[in-house]
Amino acid sequence: MTLKITRRGKIPDRTLEGTCRTCTTVIECLPEDCEQSRDPREHSLSVSCPVCKSTIYPSSKPSSPTDGNELYGHRPWR
Repeated sequence: MTLKITRRGKIPDRTLEGTCRTCTTVIECLPEDCEQSRDPREHSLSVSCPVCKSTIYPSSKPSSPTDGNELYGHRPWR
């Protein structure tokens, strides 16, 4: 069987971003840099703040605002 790419996608950005609630330091990290929760019912990642050592719970960076039409090559009606 041969595969044919009809539309090439992009590899999603895996960078996580978080803000420390104690000293307001903003960090970026990869999932490999984080520790996973010890509770099997919870799927949260955490990292220690490099400034004050508080726990930061990073999440995926917000993507650029779009209405979704750009994904399929459509432009908004004007």
